[in-house]
Amino acid sequence: MDPSSGKPYYYKLATRESTWERPTEPCDDESVVASAEQQQQQLGKEGEDVHEHCGYWAAAGECASNPSFMEQQCKTSCAHTAAALKSGKAARGLASGKVDTWKTPSDCLAWATSGECENNKPFMLANCAASCSPEERAAAEERLQAARSEYWARCPRPAGAEPALAPGAMNETFQRILADFGHLQPELLSADPPVLLFHSFLSDAEADTFVAHGRGKYAESRGVGFDKDGKMTDVKTEIRTSRHTWCQERDCLSDPLVQAVQERVSDVTRTPVANGEFAQLVYYNACPAEGDKSCAFYKRHSDYIDGDRHRVQGVRIFTLFMYLNDVPEGGGTRFTDLPGEPVTFQPARGKAVLWPSVLADAPDTMDPRTHHEALPVWSGEKFGANFWIHMYDFKTPHATGCTMS
Repeated sequence: MDPSSGKPYYYKLATRESTWERPTEPCDDESVVASAEQQQQQLGKEGEDVHEHCGYWAAAGECASNPSFMEQQCKTSCAHTAAALKSGKAARGLASGKVDTWKTPSDCLAWATSGECENNKPFMLANCAASCSPEERAAAEERLQAARSEYWARCPRPAGAEPALAPGAMNETFQRILADFGHLQPELLSADPPVLLFHSFLSDAEADTFVAHGRGKYAESRGVGFDKDGKMTDVKTEIRTSRHTWCQERDCLSDPLVQAVQERVSDVTRTPVANGEFAQLVYYNACPAEGDKSCAFYKRHSDYIDGDRHRVQGVRIFTLFMYLNDVPEGGGTRFTDLPGEPVTFQPARGKAVLWPSVLADAPDTMDPRTHHEALPVWSGEKFGANFWIHMYDFKTPHATGCTMS
């Protein structure tokens, strides 16, 4: 929860799964003031802080830059901030006294890099003051530009590489599906943005093959974030509790049924097979009761990864998600932000849903209308397969370690 607004703050860091989400609604100054007032009421009981904004000022470094005033007005908040820095509970601190007090060290750095210091200023200054400070922003930008220069020298895009999706071409792709792939039983559920349901994309044998390749290999779904030194590392995510594995081993990739599905995905989307990531095979166990810690879900998110704009494979342009089994109850894919009202697809073996992660006229830019979530399974279990398709070749640079660096 966003401590300033009390609203869900779902996020996913730079990852091969999905981008993290900003707050569902940016917190405003009033919410920060209300939070500060609540904090002040608590501190008032301790008889130390005088002003309602003491906690906010302390996080912003005022204990160091304005010590006389803060010692007199905000003694408790300054003591709490100093203790947090000493104990390591604060994410980071600068010589100026500004600190990141958010619980996860990597989040402030990632959010600041993604523009949240400007887009959600009250929350960020209250929780990520160090990462939003001018000196840190300048240092971070310098590190980022150096890393990008090193990356492109090591991972150049081949000369003449053509983007898989030109501006304005998306509608033609979906109209072609409706006209030429009647045997897959396509149904357009939303025209803008296009969201299409295939009632018969997989044969029973193909669906069963993907399930078989995943069994015994599923592991906890994790994201990729940044450690305190800015290096990429695995991080546990709060928005996804499913399990997954990848179809990237020889026995899966050489399976004739798997290869047939890969070619079908390439055909319907008019993209090369090489532009697709390896199929991600997912598993959702049943949820015994709402709120139970064992429930498997994937909260509202986009499959678009902002950092891929600066990688050789380019951004994800399409997702094709396949349902590998029937689910008696729950487990639907819910599109939360489509014009009009949300749409939920109930899992059924052989069905698949295709949607874009980008805007039709600006296919490097995320389309926020295709945010979606995987709802909990209430009865049975759910098996699925994600096919994520990029603007350029993914598989070749993946083999040389260029798709994540």
